[in-house]
Amino acid sequence: MKHIKKQLGQSATEYIITLIVVMMILGVGFANEGSVITIFLDAVREGFERYSGFLSLP
Repeated sequence: MKHIKKQLGQSATEYIITLIVVMMILGVGFANEGSVITIFLDAVREGFERYSGFLSLP
C-alpha cells in the first residue's frame, strides 16, 4: 500500500500570502492618484452628492 502524506496548513499559508498581496495592491497609490480604495470612496461620495442634489431640485 502507498502511504500518502497529508499536507496540513499549506493552503492557509498560501491564502494569507495572497490576501496580503491583494491588500498591498489595493492600498498602494498609483501615479498622482490615490489608492484604489480612495478612488472608489471618492466615486461613491460624488455619486451620492449628485443623487442628493438631484433629489433636492424642485
